[in-house]
Amino acid sequence: MDDATFKSLWEKIVDRESLQGDKVNDTYKTQDTFSHNVTIFPEQKTKTSNNSDTKQTFSESQTITPRDTFSKETTIAQDSQEQEIHINAQNTYRDIKETNRDDMNVVYEAWQKKLKRKVTVKKMLPSSKNKSFVGAMVAAYLEHPNIVPIHNIEQSETGKIFLTMKPVKGYSLNELLHPQTKKQEQESQKYELSSYLKMLLKICNAVNYAHSNGIVNCDLKPQNIIVGVYGEVLVKNWDIAVSVDNDQKKAYITCKDSICKPMGTPSYMPPELVEGRGKDISYATDVYLLGGILYEILYRNPPRKNKDLWHTLLEAKRGQLPSFDSEVPDDLINICKRAMAKNAKSRHANVAEFQNELEDFLSNQESIVISNQATIQLEKCLKCLENSNHNAAYIKNTPKKEIEKSKIQLNDMFLESIFSFKNAREIWQGNIKAIQGEIKSRLEYATLAFQNEDINLALSQIEKLEVLDTTPVDEEKINELRIKIKDRSSVYSEVKRHTKGISTVIFSTIILCVFLVAFILVLVFLPNWIPPHIIFLSTFLALVITLVWNAIKSNER
Repeated sequence: MDDATFKSLWEKIVDRESLQGDKVNDTYKTQDTFSHNVTIFPEQKTKTSNNSDTKQTFSESQTITPRDTFSKETTIAQDSQEQEIHINAQNTYRDIKETNRDDMNVVYEAWQKKLKRKVTVKKMLPSSKNKSFVGAMVAAYLEHPNIVPIHNIEQSETGKIFLTMKPVKGYSLNELLHPQTKKQEQESQKYELSSYLKMLLKICNAVNYAHSNGIVNCDLKPQNIIVGVYGEVLVKNWDIAVSVDNDQKKAYITCKDSICKPMGTPSYMPPELVEGRGKDISYATDVYLLGGILYEILYRNPPRKNKDLWHTLLEAKRGQLPSFDSEVPDDLINICKRAMAKNAKSRHANVAEFQNELEDFLSNQESIVISNQATIQLEKCLKCLENSNHNAAYIKNTPKKEIEKSKIQLNDMFLESIFSFKNAREIWQGNIKAIQGEIKSRLEYATLAFQNEDINLALSQIEKLEVLDTTPVDEEKINELRIKIKDRSSVYSEVKRHTKGISTVIFSTIILCVFLVAFILVLVFLPNWIPPHIIFLSTFLALVITLVWNAIKSNER
């Protein structure tokens, strides 16, 4: 779809002035998209000026007759033309208090007398009957712990619609991610990344359940998620939900094939919603929206927010991914990118697959935390090593004991990072960051040992690198270090050989000198004690033995 056609499509929903506005987090839809909303009530007598009976419907285009039910056992209303429902607020509720009002609904807190419980009562204003009624019916149909429960729906004698719902005290996920008051700020500080990810898993439970019933939400966003003070996580607002099948039990829900105009929230919507391609709406549509919530959890910004509505819509149409940075774990970035792929076939096959990847990340969180700490430690090691190598003045002016102490500390830091990476790898064998970190730390440690002329330590680290999954670049560095160690070892061997040879000559010379001195002393002081031929023979044998021993040691060298 070209931009001109796309713009004309959206001008049927909003005026040109609104396209230049900044309301990118509002939910948009055409008035006729859900115009077939229906009544669950039979024909009722309504007081009018001419006392004539009129039908109470939410639109003129379609109604559900009393035979239309959620199941064969439970009907929405009694099949009686004469039934008349009376809603008397004073008889049904007490302690009624208005808590919120907008252009669609009025919300009250009240005490339900019959069941003796606190409830939330929502009165639909005329402008919202079509959309809010469908949302309420979907929520009632999808009875799930993570979906706001609808207790009852009633119609007064004057035609007003009242919804009775479970009261939930808490904050929206949007208020926690973007706190505006001190209370919201205090509540927000209770949660860390893992807490928000666990919330998202509960949202996935609700969405997955909806999908199992053939319903796609189409408007998942932080504003529509309630986080209760007791840990409840509830999805609200199913107003633009669509059915992906032709189940007659859901005849009051718009079928996706009838969608031909855009709907949804521009900051989050996938291309199929922004272009009004109803036939392309699928479970992957909600996967995209879940990816958008994940992005906002990670970066505290919606996936897209341009300078105005029109440019935000263009980004959504092009399927342009938001920007990512390295401060966030790579695994979460990959999950988010996959979920928000432009092509629905490139996204997760279903919510369960998206959910499984998040659960895998959380289960391996301990390994990730340890490897992140090890990475910080390794960076400190490399920084200290760089400073010591380039600060000649420090080496020259610092006492030898201090330098030795620094070397020991650096050695300990390297060992700490190595064993932390190893521990993280053992906890989660698929932790690529831990594997790469251990390779880098061992290689740097081996290099440091080589520089400190500790050849055995350097060789031991290289041997341990052989069992790790090294890259070609790592192998090249390891081979270079091996060659250096081999050259250094050759020099040491040569020096050792010559040193050993010199030692042998000196030792032999000393022995020979001892024999000569002994021979001279015997000749001078004891000429008649030992026969001369014995003395000459002994001296000759000592000389021969010394020469033979030197020859043997020379061959060994």
